[in-house]
Amino acid sequence: IVICVFCGLSAVLIQRVFYLQIVKGQDYADQYVLQIQKTKEVADIARLNSAIYDEEKRIDSNYLEIGKLYVALHDAEHEADFGRLVSAIHESENKIRDYKHQIKDIKGVSVCEKCGAEVAVNSAFCSACGAPMPVVKPVSETAEEAEEAPAQTAEDEPQQEP
Repeated sequence: IVICVFCGLSAVLIQRVFYLQIVKGQDYADQYVLQIQKTKEVADIARLNSAIYDEEKRIDSNYLEIGKLYVALHDAEHEADFGRLVSAIHESENKIRDYKHQIKDIKGVSVCEKCGAEVAVNSAFCSACGAPMPVVKPVSETAEEAEEAPAQTAEDEPQQEP
């Protein structure tokens, strides 16, 4: 009985292998080639899309450089069409300068005029290059002195009689 079952299963297995390799084999091979071709096409499309993206970035970078060069060369005497854009650039640059100053105030640092390093506000010398740091008066003292200055100049002026 075991031999009969074994022979029967072997016959089914041999028939199935024959069917898959000989009868359906070419169909499977054709589908495999088609899948490889589609995969290659997808990879080629992805590569080309990446190349397009890189070239578009290069174009944008060149436009940016053209704009920077134009503003550098024609800042004061730009054409009327560019006035709004140049003004917006200056406004943004001023905001950036203010934001950077606020960051330095929060961090409690100033910038060395000689080397550009950040130095603690109360430092007498730059920790990077050793240059003497200018004495910076706190904002509250500067504001008080500004208020007192007009009062002192008014007192110092000779009074004219009518």
